[in-house]
Amino acid sequence: MAGNIDQRGKDSYRLTVSGGYDSNGKRIYHRKTIKATSPRAAEKELAKFVAEVENGQYITATKQTFEEFSKFWLVTYARKNLRISTVHGYEQMLNTRILQAIGHIPLEKLKPIHLQSFYSNLQENGIRLDGKPGGLSARTVKHYHNCISSILQSAVEWQLIRSNAANNVKTPKIEDNEADYYTEEEVKEILACLANEDVKYYVLYSLAITTGLRKGELLGLEWDHIDFEKKELTVKQTSMYRHGVGIYKDVPKTKKSMRTLSLSDTEIKLLKHLKEVQTRMKEEVGDLWVEHNRLFTQWNGMPMHPNTPNNMLKKFLKKYGFPTKSFHSLRHTNITILLANNIDFKTVISRAGHSDGIMTINRYAHALKSKDVSASNLLEKKLFY
Repeated sequence: MAGNIDQRGKDSYRLTVSGGYDSNGKRIYHRKTIKATSPRAAEKELAKFVAEVENGQYITATKQTFEEFSKFWLVTYARKNLRISTVHGYEQMLNTRILQAIGHIPLEKLKPIHLQSFYSNLQENGIRLDGKPGGLSARTVKHYHNCISSILQSAVEWQLIRSNAANNVKTPKIEDNEADYYTEEEVKEILACLANEDVKYYVLYSLAITTGLRKGELLGLEWDHIDFEKKELTVKQTSMYRHGVGIYKDVPKTKKSMRTLSLSDTEIKLLKHLKEVQTRMKEEVGDLWVEHNRLFTQWNGMPMHPNTPNNMLKKFLKKYGFPTKSFHSLRHTNITILLANNIDFKTVISRAGHSDGIMTINRYAHALKSKDVSASNLLEKKLFY
């Protein structure tokens, strides 16, 4: 396959590769401009370009709509490099709204105004699929923006378009609402009542409060993730559910989420008790037991469904008359108690697996208020007395 190099300027070269003939017998040429430090380096890039065209991997941006490229991107990049849950979310957003709105637009002709108009439409009344009044929240619109931006950024990096249109669009401002949580007094009462419940829920909700792990992280725990000698717990995976796929393992939310936490003697005692109960369950079930090595399982050893902790917590709170809050509020409770009791900020965000300390400060301002008062009192004593 023929290929040519034309120098366009300092360190700039245009590569031209022949790609056969069209239906009218006219020769097809593929071209792209690259940056290279020398003619020899440009020749290496040309060889790669020729190979891409020969293997059918090269996409001409001018002929690709956003829909066509997004499908190519999902197959060649997203499904091989992103979390399964992230890809699933992107696919849902693409299929339900994004492709319908901008899928027909040629990739290189997609402009910020197209995206701004789409985001505005997402906030209009009647756009929700659940029939509730109002538009989508600012946070949800941000998710759509991130999906589109990720796709366009790959197109830029693969030299199909010059710029990412999403970079020049402003999304609605997301208000950082303070986290919902239980007080220390409520937690003591909750733990006392949990002691009367099924041991797996007792341990599950107790660990949610004492470790602050996310639901998927807790359900993804396996027995070899617990070091009883060192009294440590290591987060290595999450347990997720997808319709049509079932329950599956996924990598943690971020690199910071892969972490090791110290466990108290009480937590170790609870975990040993859970293991003993699970061993008896295996013996009772016999051949029906399906070994997954998970801490939290169904009656036959299968991983606990992600909806179960939410449903059972709601029943438990109602049974004992506690304020109804989400499962995630147990994580918020953990972080709130640690901050309010002067555990240093670095330790708190490390245990929580947070990658953004600023977000932590904004969401847990209520827990930091007492520290602010202490700081004011300290300055008064040091400077005025």
